Amino acid sequence: MIKGVNRRIVEITGMDNDYFEKAVLYIRTDKSFSLPARIDLEARAAVGQMMPDDPRSYPKKRHIIADVTLRLLSVSLILCSIALTLYLFIG
Repeated sequence: MIKGVNRRIVEITGMDNDYFEKAVLYIRTDKSFSLPARIDLEARAAVGQMMPDDPRSYPKKRHIIADVTLRLLSVSLILCSIALTLYLFIG
């Protein structure tokens, strides 16, 4: 059974993505009489907001926290070694 025969859709193809080849968007009935170029532009912008360029290029949040923790630990060890060296040779 086919429902929504009166609905208009926009199909975006040619996406440079490894996982998806096309997106199908349903146009709201109150906006269906807009210019086709405007609808196409809005559709591509909406898909662009949903999909980052390359999801593999963004680091995971867990890796960011581990990286910051490791850097803080390194800085504190360096400061402790400098303080110990100054204490032994000057103090």
